[in-house]
Amino acid sequence: SSGINAEYGATLRLGPQFAFAVVLITWIPFYFSHWDDYNTGKLIMGRFGSPTDLLVLLSLVMVFTGSVGSDFWGYSLVGGGHYFGVNYLVVVVLAVGALIAVIQYVTHVVRHVKRTDASPSWSNLSIQLLPFILFFLVCFLWGSTSPYILLHYPHQFMVSMGLINAYLLGRIIVRRMTKEPPMVFYSIIGFLFVCFVATLVSTPYNLDYKANEHKGSFHVFVVYILLAVSFTQWLFYFVSVVRQISEHLRQPVFTVKPKTG
Repeated sequence: SSGINAEYGATLRLGPQFAFAVVLITWIPFYFSHWDDYNTGKLIMGRFGSPTDLLVLLSLVMVFTGSVGSDFWGYSLVGGGHYFGVNYLVVVVLAVGALIAVIQYVTHVVRHVKRTDASPSWSNLSIQLLPFILFFLVCFLWGSTSPYILLHYPHQFMVSMGLINAYLLGRIIVRRMTKEPPMVFYSIIGFLFVCFVATLVSTPYNLDYKANEHKGSFHVFVVYILLAVSFTQWLFYFVSVVRQISEHLRQPVFTVKPKTG
C-alpha cells in the first residue's frame, strides 16, 4: 500500500515531502481498522477507508491525469502571491476521509465495549494504539527534520517505513487470530527511534548537497541501515508466520516434494 500511495503522490505532482504525507495519512485508517478487528472480532471497512476505495480513487486520478495532463494538479486555487494547488485540495480531502474512517472505527469499538462485559478496559485500548502512534510520530518528525532524505532518497526512506508499517499490521492481525495479548513495545520501533535521533543530533545541514555532502552522507547511511534491518525483520517474520500457519493446517510450505511414480 505504501508504494501505491507514493504513486498517488507522484501523479498529483506533490513532491516527495507531500507524497510521504499522503503515505502517512493512508496508514492511519488501515491500522485503526485492524485495531477495531482485534477488539471486536469483526473487520469492517469504514467509509473512504477500504483498499478498494483507495484503488478506485487512484485509478480515477491517473485516468484523469492522462486525459488532461499533470499540469492541472499544479493550478493554484488562490491568488495574491499565495499557492494552494488542486493537488493540495486532494490531500485535504484524503485526510478528511481518513479522519471519518478513524471516527467510525473508534465508535464501533466504543459501542462494543459498552455492550460487552468481557471487553478490554479503556486504558488497555489506548495502550494497544501506542506502538503505531510512536511509529507514526517518529516517521513524521524524521520526514520533517530531514528534508534532504525525502528530496534525494525518497524511495529508500518510504520503503523502510512501509516495511515497518507492514510488520506492525501483520503482528496485530496474527495476534487477533491467535487470541494473544497485544504487544506494547516492538524492537524495530526502538531501532527506528535510534536512527532518527542519530540523524537529528548530527550537524544540521541545508538542502545544498555540495556544501554539506559529508553530513548528508551520514543520513543516507542511516537510511540504508534501516532499510536492511526493516527488510530482514519483515522477511523473517513473514516466513515464520507462514510456517506456523502451515504447521497448524498441516500443509507443507517452502518445501519441494520429490516426484513419485
